[in-house]
Amino acid sequence: MGWTVGTLVMVTSVPPARTIAVGDGANDIDMLAAAGLGIAFNAKPVVREAADAALSVPYLDAILFLLGISRREVELADRLEEEGAM
Repeated sequence: MGWTVGTLVMVTSVPPARTIAVGDGANDIDMLAAAGLGIAFNAKPVVREAADAALSVPYLDAILFLLGISRREVELADRLEEEGAM
């Protein structure tokens, strides 16, 4: 059984408006609707229509750009994570 946006909200106390869901198929439509921001990623037309935003690009990291997170910030987070793992 997978996590739902509702379960995530209950367990973490994160308000639904502050959640993001990413999906590509019809089975993801409810999840996209429940999240504060639903993003269709390389999705079928029916999913793109149901989502708040849609991206049709090869790499998931394009979502970070959509959210305003720069490549520099991602690389810094990667470095910090590597340093913490040592």
